Formats: sequence, C-alpha cells, structure tokens
Amino acid sequence: MSITKKLVVASLAIAMAFTLSAGVAFAEDDCDEVLDLYYEYKDDLGEDLARTMIDMIEPGLLAECLDEEDVDDEDEEDDEDVHVIDRIPAGFTFEENMRQGARGEDVRYLQIALNELGFTVAETGAGSVGNETEYFGPATHSAVVRFQEHYAQEVLAPHGLTSGTGNVYTTTRAKLNALIAGEDVDEPVERPDLSEILEQLNTLYALVQELQARVDELDPGVDVGEEGDLSVTRRGDVRNAELRANRTKDVARYRVEADDSDVVVQRFDVYVDGNMTNFRSDIDWMALKVGGEVIAESEISRATIERGDERVRFSGLDVEIEEDGYVDFTIEVTAADRDEFSEKEYDIGPTASESIRGVDAAGLTVFAGGADARTFFLEDDVSGVLEVEDYDSPEEGVVVIDEEEMTEVDLLQFELTAEDAEMDLETLEVKLELDDSDGELEDYVQDLILYDGDSVVDAQAVVNDRSDTSYDSDDYIDLVTFDVD
Repeated sequence: MSITKKLVVASLAIAMAFTLSAGVAFAEDDCDEVLDLYYEYKDDLGEDLARTMIDMIEPGLLAECLDEEDVDDEDEEDDEDVHVIDRIPAGFTFEENMRQGARGEDVRYLQIALNELGFTVAETGAGSVGNETEYFGPATHSAVVRFQEHYAQEVLAPHGLTSGTGNVYTTTRAKLNALIAGEDVDEPVERPDLSEILEQLNTLYALVQELQARVDELDPGVDVGEEGDLSVTRRGDVRNAELRANRTKDVARYRVEADDSDVVVQRFDVYVDGNMTNFRSDIDWMALKVGGEVIAESEISRATIERGDERVRFSGLDVEIEEDGYVDFTIEVTAADRDEFSEKEYDIGPTASESIRGVDAAGLTVFAGGADARTFFLEDDVSGVLEVEDYDSPEEGVVVIDEEEMTEVDLLQFELTAEDAEMDLETLEVKLELDDSDGELEDYVQDLILYDGDSVVDAQAVVNDRSDTSYDSDDYIDLVTFDVD
C-alpha cells in the first residue's frame, strides 16, 4: 500500500469520526471497554489513527486508561497466586501425545485440567467437573482447541498455526504442564458487551476498511513484497515402508522450498496411486506433520473419500517458509485394524502439478507439485530384518593369555536388533579363524561360551573335525553353532 493512499483513508476516517462522535462521550469508568477497542483496532488501523479516533470522542481518556492499566498490571504481579489443581497428583506431568480416540488415566487428568482452567469439557454428564472420563472424545477435542487458541502464541505460533488442532502434542503438553505446576496462569477472559460508543466506532472501522478497498481498486499502488516460487522434492530419509494392521508409520517426506520471497503454504494435496476403493478400507487415518507435530489430519473412509478420487486434501494450513528457506512435510498413515490383510502396494505423494498451494509476499498464489512418489506396502506379516550392531573387541584386537592357566577372556561383544517384525532366534554361528600359527584351533581355545548379559546362553567345545583332511592348518576356520532357543 502506498503512503499517499494511507493518508487519504486516514483523513476520511478522521472526518467521519467527527460526524459519529457528535453528542457522545465516554463514561469515566469505561476504561476496560476503551482499552479493548484500542488494542483490537491498533493492528488494523495503526496506533496513531486508533488514538486519534478515541481522543476525538473524549480527549485524554485513553492516556488515563493506559496509565491506570500500568498500575493494575503492577498490582497483579505483586498479588499473583500459585495455581494448584488438587485433583491431579503433585508432580504429575503429561508425557505422552494424545488425540481424539485415546484412552487412559492421562485423558482423565487432561479433562480435569481443562475443566479447572476454565476450558470446560462438558457442562453436565460425562466430562463435566467431577465426572471426568478416560476417553478422549469430541467434547475433549473441542476443549483442547479452545485451550490452544487461548494460548496460541505459545502453543500454535511455534508451528505456524493460527487455529487449534485438538491434538495434545509437544507444545500443548508443555503449556498444560506449566499450568498444572502453577506457572504462567491466566484465566480465559470473556469480553464485556460493547457499549453504544463502541458500536459507533465499530461502524467507523467498517467504513475505513470499505474506503481502503475502494482506494485499492482505483490505484493498486506499489507491491508490498516480491513475487516468489515454490518447489517440492522427495526426501530420502523415509524409505519404502511396510505396514501391518493398526500400525501408524511415516511413509513419505517432502521438502518444500520458497524462492525469491517468503511463502505461506495454505494447502497440501496428497495423491495415492492404487485402487482407491481398497485404499479407503485399508487405511483408517492420514496425517500431515511438520517438525514431528501433526498440523492436519484426515479420516480415510468411504464417507470422506469419494469412489475413484485419488486425492486427500489438507487445507486451511498456515505454514510460513522464509525466502530461500524450506520446510519438510511428513506424510503419516495408520493402517486399518483388521484380522487379515491382502498384500498391496501404494504410491503416495504430492505428485500432481498443483498439489501444494501458497501465497507469496506480493499476495500472489503460487503452486508446486509433480514430485516423485514414495511407495509403501500393506502386508499381513511384515518380514523382519536382523541386524548385528556395535561390535566391540578387546583393545588393539589382542588378548594375551597364560599357557599354564585356564583363562576365560572376552573376545567379542555385539547387539542383535530386530526391525519391522518380532523374530525368534534359534541358532547363532560364530566363526573362529587361526592364522599363521602352528597347531590347531583346539590347542588354543577349549570352549566358546555365549552370554546374554551375565547369563550363560550356551557353551560349545572347540574340537576340530579331523575327518576333513582338506584344510590347511595354517589357515583353519571352525564354525561353532550355539543353540539359543
């Protein structure tokens, strides 16, 4: 917006204020309403114009109210009481993420906290004060949304959000824990009804906005920001995923970059390549995450996804990407809870040309899309992978023993890790190798013992198979098999 246009609108607003204020005056005890009005419109009209409008009705009153507010704030700081919720155990903190559908004792404490802090779950019945339950239902979700939007600066702003999600994740849990511990307490504020004077000033504000829109139509002025572009690429840190029934897993991650301008991402479309009818029954839930926090989610069912539609749309986003910066978006899915799964393969991602929509600093709409899809699999029994990790042998790889004494020494320590599925380990083979030494392996090692921590799992005597005459005694290999059932 140009300075000239701003001055024109301001002048018109002042002229109208003289007309509207004729015969009207503030009462001396109207400071609460005056300050509410001042702060509400200061960001939209500017501090100077907001002050001018109020001073034309009652000169000097705003300054007196601001002085009185400063004194009240000092008194409140001196008299601040520690807030303690008696029905939540001392020292309790919310440690686990929760969302609609969750159950347990933490949900009951969540409902108690919301009721005590003024974000009532229910007026009567289940969820009301004294009748808190262990089920996270729609009423709890609604109360959490109100809590998040009341503490938006601490809970939502760090994730670029302006509307509550209803999910109790990192920043929401942190704020709840601070409040139940007696820190940073402020009760929800209910706005007083506006007086006749405030109604007149509301009318003035609407007229100012209308005039500004007309001026913009006549002369768009100079751009308020540079035009920008969006681009999206598939990240490699989420590999092709295998899901079993009722499992939740990250299946794809995409990096969205803003070029030449700040960009606010408002919409993210996820396309699924496969039989959409099956997809609607194979997947129960899909979520979009930024920085590990869910910013949008959608139920997947025949009621929410039309037959033949291959798109899941996440709209109403407010994710800001700084100029020449990026944000990583993660797609998470939850497989349906079923006794049997036929094996299927799906491709997923923002693969259409305009999958992602945002607004640049010039107010123009920008799009990104066409990224490579990521594949995920639905399986009845996911095959597991057994990995050996953290090898640790004696320093320098050498152990010196006394030939005259029977000595037990540590030769190797390692960890076995099962990924993607539970695994039953039946046997473990250990290879022993004798290099550049006279004699045979049994001349140096009598028994090989396998420990799990301090417990003996199995022990095997080391005896060379003398029936095998093909081996070279200078480079002999012996396999020892442990029974680990």
